[in-house]
Amino acid sequence: MQLDLLLHQWNQNKLVFLHNNTNIKSIRFYQKGVAIDSNTLYLLDSTKFLTEKHPAGNFLLYATNPPIALSKNTEDNIIIIEENRNLLEDMNELLSILDRFQKYYDKLYLYIAQNAELDDFIYLIYEFFETKLCILDKNKKLIYNILDFKSVEKIFPLEIQKTNLKRIYGYLGFENTNPLYDSEIEKTAKILGPYLFNRTNALINSKDHFYQSLKNLFQDAFRETDYENLRNITWDLEDDYEIYMMELENGLYYYKNMFINGNRFALDHPMYMYSIIENNKLICLINHKNKSSDTLLQNLGDFVEEYKLKHVRVSLHRNLLQYSKTVSMAKMLLDHDIKLEGPLEKQLNPLVYELAVRFASLEYFIPRELQMLKDHDEKNHSDLLKTLYFYLLEERSLIKASERLNVHRNSIVYRTNKINEIIDIDLDDTDTRSNLLSALEIMYRCGLVE
Repeated sequence: MQLDLLLHQWNQNKLVFLHNNTNIKSIRFYQKGVAIDSNTLYLLDSTKFLTEKHPAGNFLLYATNPPIALSKNTEDNIIIIEENRNLLEDMNELLSILDRFQKYYDKLYLYIAQNAELDDFIYLIYEFFETKLCILDKNKKLIYNILDFKSVEKIFPLEIQKTNLKRIYGYLGFENTNPLYDSEIEKTAKILGPYLFNRTNALINSKDHFYQSLKNLFQDAFRETDYENLRNITWDLEDDYEIYMMELENGLYYYKNMFINGNRFALDHPMYMYSIIENNKLICLINHKNKSSDTLLQNLGDFVEEYKLKHVRVSLHRNLLQYSKTVSMAKMLLDHDIKLEGPLEKQLNPLVYELAVRFASLEYFIPRELQMLKDHDEKNHSDLLKTLYFYLLEERSLIKASERLNVHRNSIVYRTNKINEIIDIDLDDTDTRSNLLSALEIMYRCGLVE
């Protein structure tokens, strides 16, 4: 590592005089007569440094106060620190810094040997240098950004050797960097250059290929080549997927702000979303693994608001092979104008009741006992059915039910006794209460309970 970075990492009070910022590979105690290595930092007493001749090198001197006099013309890199220190402890501290950097590079090479995923490299670099990074193409356009930041402060070229020439095919882009780390990041980019070339090419090329894979998913015909396309964009079958479907009632030109190159949705990106159009429906497959969904969902919501689009969201429950069934469910919801606020899985009860009302015979869901209460109410102008509904909804609390119906508590007691006279039901049975409440909920939504 560079000498200035080593000294920065070694957080001690010191005076530094650098003639050149050399690369330090080892640290030793200075011994007279031993050849000086330009990539080694030598520790010694300032008196020996002044009295003994030596070749130019990198020296950490333990000096008295005031500091020793230094020649302005010296070619040495000199660091001066107080004399009353423990040399062995300082040696171990400096070696541990070198060791930490060496372990980082060892892990980098190990990941290459193991053909690790892009995410593994991104997180390794992010955790070591403590700054967010992404991958850009040769035109400095974003390819991959799992850390989800918006502004790149500094870029480092990724190169590939072709015959006798090197060419830049992309960049590592960083949100912010300490200039002291530049040489180490440049080294990192140089090591990763050949490896990331194939990875980024696969990522770019798979963008087009995966549109066909989506169509195969829709037809329940996901093939081995589709699995390969999935891996190339670093997606997995069990990632956190969601369908966001919008109905396009007009021609695509009407929605021109939403599309590029004819029919490609403007928000599509291999990191987090692909979409296809089927029968005037824009079907967006969102992968929540690599990116916070807040910004993406906001952008989708902006299009929905701008064009007043009917839309629905349905989770795939971490199973991409459920894509076809989930799309069918989303289509059915849109076609029958069933409105849900937010993701479907958070509104299962309202959905079940809505479907029962729309697609089934109501008589099938209404027990004979409830029909008897309904007939009694119509004949006697009473509210027994409504009372039973709120009585069960409030878990048989007389006080809460009376508050919902705006009557005295004794009225609830009278009505429940009357209900028991008309129909033979056991409200102490959990299943009976659950079934009755579900049926009453359907009747309530149909306006049969007022």
